[in-house]
Formats: sequence, C-alpha cells, structure tokens
Amino acid sequence: MNRLKVVIAAVLLVSLAASARGPDGALGAIREPNGGMPVAIQPADSFEVLLRREAQLALVRGQSTVPLKVDWTSTDSGRVRGRCKTGPDLAPGLYGLEAQWDGGTDRVGRAVYVARTYAANYLFVSIGEMGLDGQDQGEAAIRLKKTIKALNASPAAFAVLTGNQTAHGAAMEYQQLLALLASCKKPTYLCAGPADGVRFDTYFSRSDYSFTWGQDGFLACDTRDSLPAWDLDGQAGRLQRWRWAIKPQRWSIGFSYQYAERMGMRSQLALFIDDPLDYFLVSRIAGEKEQQSGHVMWGTTPLIQAPSLTAGRLRLVQVKDEEVTFAEPAAPGTSH
Repeated sequence: MNRLKVVIAAVLLVSLAASARGPDGALGAIREPNGGMPVAIQPADSFEVLLRREAQLALVRGQSTVPLKVDWTSTDSGRVRGRCKTGPDLAPGLYGLEAQWDGGTDRVGRAVYVARTYAANYLFVSIGEMGLDGQDQGEAAIRLKKTIKALNASPAAFAVLTGNQTAHGAAMEYQQLLALLASCKKPTYLCAGPADGVRFDTYFSRSDYSFTWGQDGFLACDTRDSLPAWDLDGQAGRLQRWRWAIKPQRWSIGFSYQYAERMGMRSQLALFIDDPLDYFLVSRIAGEKEQQSGHVMWGTTPLIQAPSLTAGRLRLVQVKDEEVTFAEPAAPGTSH
C-alpha cells in the first residue's frame, strides 16, 4: 500500500505540472473552460473564456499549438471574458487551453473538445459518488483508474459526474482527482456535492452552468448546500439563463448532486415548471415520495439516479431522436 501511495503521488506531481495550474492544482489565470466544465465545439466555431486578465490564448495538444484570436470584454467582477474564434481546419480531439502574457503563463488541460460532427444518436456515462476517501486513497484510486480505462475504451461521448467528487473536500483529494482525470480521453462534466465544500470552485470554477452537445442541451445545478439551490444565493437567476440557453435543443437534461423538495422555489420554477427539463440526473433523491414516484414534486420531470462509483457502478445513457434511455447501473466495462 505504501508503494502504491508513492506511485500515486508521482503521477499526481507529473499531471499537475503538465496541466500548469497552481502549485496545489488550483485554477490560475484561466477560470473557464476547464477539465470539469469543458466546451464542445466544431471547427470554425467560436467559444467563450473567462480569465483573470487578458492574455494571448492558444489550444494545445501534445506538441502542437493553435493560436486563437480573442475579442475581450471586461466584467463587473474584475475578470475578463473573451470570445475565441477557431479555424475550419482544426483537428478533432480534446485540447488544453494556454494563456501567455508578459511575465506569466497558465494552462488548463482537457478544456476544449473539438468534434467534426455530432452523431444524432450517442452515449454518455453518468457517475455519482466518486469515493475518493482520504483514508483509503490507494483503493479508491485503483477503482477510479479502472473506471477511466473503461470509459476511454467505451463508445461514450462524455461523462457526467454528479458528486460527491471527494470524501472531505481536502486539497489533496482534489489534487488526486485532477491527476486521475488527466488520463481520461473523454470530456468530463462535474458538479459539487456537500462533501466537496467551497474548494470545488477553486479547482473547477463553479457548479452551475450549461453546455450543448450537438442537438442537445445540458444544465448543471449547484445543490451542495444544506439549503440546495436556495433563491437568495444568486443561482436562481443564473439557472433561468442556463435554461433559456438550452431551450431550443432537442433534449434538455439537467444534472446535480441531489433533488430535494426544499430546493428554492425560483430554482424549481426555472427547472421544472416554467420550462421543464426533460430529465434531471442526480446522485441523491431526498424524499420517499419522490423516490417512489420517480419525478420531481413540483412538475413531471423524471428523476434519474446516477449510481455510486463506491459501489463499483456507472450508468450508460443513450440519446436518440425519439427517446433517452438510461441503462441499469453496471460495473465499468460491463456490456449493456
């Protein structure tokens, strides 16, 4: 076990150095996109970035670098947003994002996914509790490595990880998570659970956002607090914007750590009543009535539970024109 921990630590140091985040793995100048909320585009598309300062940006993969032309605007928070334009010859694959300025550089890995085309029918994987328990990091790391190996070999387009991502929200757990995710060849979309604490934002910027994948829209909701998605924390307004952003898509799928009746009413209105999501994918369903009915209390959006990796399970999801199919939880590498 001690030898295993030494190996994990070595992988950790190499991976963090390659990603060029802060010394402890925390986000630096580049806030978004990142490996926990990447952006998916096609060649010649533009995409948005959020940085602490203006910089020269480039996509990086291996030894190749693709400079980006960026139009910058300031924000009220003192950070800057940029719109990056890509060229029509951009090769498909998963890229890191690099920023350079006088006297400084920053890089985040697995931040931009480029697809030539999006299949109308595709698969993705859902995972709930990651099980990175600090008391048994070796066993947890082996389990996650096996899952990532199976994910890399699977036909899944990407993975949604609904949390908890850590056992205690400790810095070392996040560093280990980053190091292990660095080996994943598929985009990974994360949201925080209560065990992940406020440090989640240090490593992944935030836990509420939306993204599109081909014809479909996905929305992450932050429910890590004891009063999940409470109306007074400012998230409700953002959720409404995220919901509007993906409303024109074929399917609208939300994901979060939990669904609970005590979620803020404005948040529930935005997600389940005014423009109901087609599905809500969560690690935990609070309430026997909701567990039995299989849908939210205020509305008809179906609740789908992401299986726990601590129990050695993940869920394969197939998206088609006519339906979204959620396979029964199974061990990594098990055929469905």
